[in-house]
Amino acid sequence: MAKHVAPLLRRFPDMTFAFAYGSGVMHQPGLYSSHTLQAHARSSTLEMPMTDLIFVVEDARSWHRKNISVNPDHYSWLFRSKYGHHMVCDLAESVGVGVHFNALVQVNDQVIKYGVIEVQHLIQDLEDWRSLYIGGRMQKPVMTLLENSKVQKALARNLKSALTAALLLLPEKFSIESLLKSICSLSYNGDIRVGLAEDPMKIGRIVEGSREGLEAMYLPMLLGKDCCVLKDEALGTNNDISSHKLVQGHAQDDKEETSLPFPGVVVQASEGFLQQDMSQQARLELLRQLPVCILHGMSRRLGFDVPENHLIMDETREHVLIMATASGRHTELLSASIKAIVRSSSMVQAISGAMASDGGKAIRYMISKLRKAGWLQR
Repeated sequence: MAKHVAPLLRRFPDMTFAFAYGSGVMHQPGLYSSHTLQAHARSSTLEMPMTDLIFVVEDARSWHRKNISVNPDHYSWLFRSKYGHHMVCDLAESVGVGVHFNALVQVNDQVIKYGVIEVQHLIQDLEDWRSLYIGGRMQKPVMTLLENSKVQKALARNLKSALTAALLLLPEKFSIESLLKSICSLSYNGDIRVGLAEDPMKIGRIVEGSREGLEAMYLPMLLGKDCCVLKDEALGTNNDISSHKLVQGHAQDDKEETSLPFPGVVVQASEGFLQQDMSQQARLELLRQLPVCILHGMSRRLGFDVPENHLIMDETREHVLIMATASGRHTELLSASIKAIVRSSSMVQAISGAMASDGGKAIRYMISKLRKAGWLQR
């Protein structure tokens, strides 16, 4: 798939980082049946499954100016003027979350949707969870097309934050599948599109279709870099979580509980489940690793309107964390804070996207999303 997607970058101005994501490049079982794909092949190219791309650039205004010159038909007629690149960026930054999307763009025999975001905005989202709009997408497996060391460093922090949040939202004992679903659901919790223009089975499809990639992203971080996941075929199929034996480095005795690198988490190999320490101290250790925008939301819900920049200070941050842990509501506070960020960003981005879209394309794009969500029959 990468060999078909990577050449698309040559059709655009230079960028710093790029990746493809979504059902167009990552398998989601059951989303497109063979009958559906055959129908797509016989129909208009604009009705085929799209390839979703994110282009990360140093200067969005300069990039859009060049792209409007080279690919004017990708944009609404409103942005094809001399100052269109300023209008695109002003709308993305003042109304949306700093990203502009062009959808239903036909390039050769492919239909793509691409978003453009400045590298500083992406890194801020990856590290602080300011909107979780692009950062949330990068918590699932994506197809990297162009690498950048600064982005990769921020992405590592984003993945650790996602694992931390998922653990805080899970009960004492949980399966790998539950962990992966918890991680994948973070950026959909509160999304206004869920249940309307998004596939209601999306999280399950992502986990099933990207299981190997998700395990590669998160299990070494949780279990140690030398971990492996053994599947006992005698106990069930590869998709049966009860058949997993979790070990670190090499096989362990089934009765042995093995301490693991992530704070407060142990594995019970005999049952194929993970178990975490639910004590206040262990919860506090995890809370300390959450992004600043999440801590800000939690502090507000505790009745402390602490400015974000104050939460960078160790003393203020620690006070908020201790209060959250002592309240016994840290799970509720965390969930509500994530939901508020996702709801807000999905809402303002929907408004920004509607304002930026060509009317005809916007209608066709919405129809395609409603079909995927099961609201319309093909």
